[in-house]
Amino acid sequence: MCKLKTLILGVVVVLGIVVPAQASLIGDRIDYEGFGVEFRNLSPGSDILVGPGIDFTLTASPQEQYNVDIDESGITIIPVYTGNLVGTNWGSNVATGAHLRSLRISSLDWVGNPFGVITGVTVSGGRNFGPEDVTFSNHAIETSAARGAFELFGDEVLRIDLITSDMTPVPTPSAFLLMGTGLFGLIGYRKYTKNKP
Repeated sequence: MCKLKTLILGVVVVLGIVVPAQASLIGDRIDYEGFGVEFRNLSPGSDILVGPGIDFTLTASPQEQYNVDIDESGITIIPVYTGNLVGTNWGSNVATGAHLRSLRISSLDWVGNPFGVITGVTVSGGRNFGPEDVTFSNHAIETSAARGAFELFGDEVLRIDLITSDMTPVPTPSAFLLMGTGLFGLIGYRKYTKNKP
């Protein structure tokens, strides 16, 4: 019985069967770039380590900042509003996306799932803003206020959840050859130890 367990363990190792870890963006390193009014560049950042809590802040105007929190599966944009915006009377607890036109986050790779890619997004919070305002590729997203500035009132935040799937590479013929060689080696070893006096 012990030899059978050893054989099964050997096959599992040869096949490379492992229990996948929980995929998460925490621990990833990302790049970002924001654009404000008249598409003014808002201090891009690169190689930012994603951790718990706020990961970076964009200053869109003297009255508006946006804290960006990247977590296990998505992105939360949190406005920080100070003072009164010119031409508005919404009060001191109101923020607007009028000065944040675009935000691009790239190099989104899932720790624990190297083959994870973005296949869609869901959006919650914000006004005049929906999934159609987010473009994405395998490892990047970009928000755009093309339909008009998105607005966040009071304690509202903009949440973008990333829908992902795996793009597991197809094994090559050499991988099958290596696997077959390993299996034959295990079978030969088992016969050798079985016939050994």
